[in-house]
Amino acid sequence: MVALTPIVAWSADTLSSRIESYFSEMESLRGGFHQQVRDGSGRLIEDSYGTLLIQRPGKFRWQTSVPFVQEIVGDGSRIWLHDPDLEQVTVRKQQGSLANTPAALLTGEGSLKDQFAIHPIGKKQYYEWAELVSIHGSGGFEQLLVAMDDEQLRVIEVEDSLGQRTRIDLQDMLYNPSLEESNFLFVPPAGTDVVGDFP
Repeated sequence: MVALTPIVAWSADTLSSRIESYFSEMESLRGGFHQQVRDGSGRLIEDSYGTLLIQRPGKFRWQTSVPFVQEIVGDGSRIWLHDPDLEQVTVRKQQGSLANTPAALLTGEGSLKDQFAIHPIGKKQYYEWAELVSIHGSGGFEQLLVAMDDEQLRVIEVEDSLGQRTRIDLQDMLYNPSLEESNFLFVPPAGTDVVGDFP
């Protein structure tokens, strides 16, 4: 056991360093996602697929294609939620709106270690997992977990104060691709009702 201790400590330090480097060096992301939301009893209440684009700091496009079409665009100033079936766009100021969400982790800036303590918790489902614990209080999460393989962030899991757990599996991710600014501009389609904080 004594002989194994340095190896375990080295592995933990390596994972913490990889997570910190991944977020500190991340400028953009492009890929797909599979999101599942379960209530406090573990019952599946949402199962969706789509694509995402991230441009740090603060810009993103989250498009759901299954089971329904919906898109959420953050342009750095406002968040636009477009529901084509309802022919409605809901707008709100972006500042503070992403707090306590996985989007805040992906779109934020600065050093991760300025916001979270990173606690490796072992390998499961082919990935290495760590818990991120806010150093400024609860951060609104009961638990925030991330999973990585050798190179990429693969899973984000969040549990809120009501026991609802959201798992986002990231798929076919491109790290720091060049993205057009137009990806993060949103113009409400003609004939669509716009409600909320607009203009």
